[in-house]
Amino acid sequence: MNTAQLREYLEKAVSLEKLHFYQQWVMLQWEGEIASLGVERIVKGRPAPPDPPVNPLPGILKRMIVSFVLVVAVMTGISAFLFGPTVWGAVNMLGGVLLGLIVVAIEYSDAKKDIKKWSTPKTRQEIFDRYEEEKLDYQGQLLARPQRNVMITARREVLQEALAEEKEKHAQTAAALEALYAEDVIFPKYRHLLPMCSLWEYIQSGRCDKLEGPDGAYALLETEIQQKKIVADLGDLDWKEARIMQYGAYNAFQEIKEQAVAMSLELDRRVAERCRQKQKEAPAP
Repeated sequence: MNTAQLREYLEKAVSLEKLHFYQQWVMLQWEGEIASLGVERIVKGRPAPPDPPVNPLPGILKRMIVSFVLVVAVMTGISAFLFGPTVWGAVNMLGGVLLGLIVVAIEYSDAKKDIKKWSTPKTRQEIFDRYEEEKLDYQGQLLARPQRNVMITARREVLQEALAEEKEKHAQTAAALEALYAEDVIFPKYRHLLPMCSLWEYIQSGRCDKLEGPDGAYALLETEIQQKKIVADLGDLDWKEARIMQYGAYNAFQEIKEQAVAMSLELDRRVAERCRQKQKEAPAP
């Protein structure tokens, strides 16, 4: 195979590798999105209207007394069970009284905070404003739910159709790649996207005119990998450096990115069209 034929072969191989990578990537993305579309958005319950305290002192006293009595009773019961009528029992009961007083102080502090929230016109208005916002958000979610369900159904259908089409195309691409590599022009080690981009770049730029030998593209590729000028693993690719050092790979992924963006826009257009179709077919309320 002469240099011109090799250049043509590598061009075809890189094109198929780019397409193969793109198809695998979008299928993975679509499968994940289809699975997530089955998760129903949770709508919070209807917000309760603000309930300003009216003469809160009885409620405060009641909570304080109940808390104190419960703590003292529990601690006294534990003391009687563990120590009986002894000095240690009395000490433990006294500890229960102190703990009860601490609980009462906490209850009193919380009650004061609750009263303070309603103590001025400004804070009262803030509470009612917050309630109105929560109520509007709740009502908006209820109103949006039917439209959202239509959109979810439409997007799921479109993605499932696109996924089935892409799987068929991916199988064809994989078969074409297998047939191309079956010609045994490329050593198996280099039969994936990044090495193929580098080999194509070496031949296309004139740095090499053959694959094998000390001056061939394989030797140059291995040398640059060892010198860490380029990488062979996609996870190690530095996009800033790749723009200069791995021109072929950088351009390949730019094309894949542009293709993915174009497909995303096309899917959005198809989803919007499917939504309009479903809304026309929906029975009148």
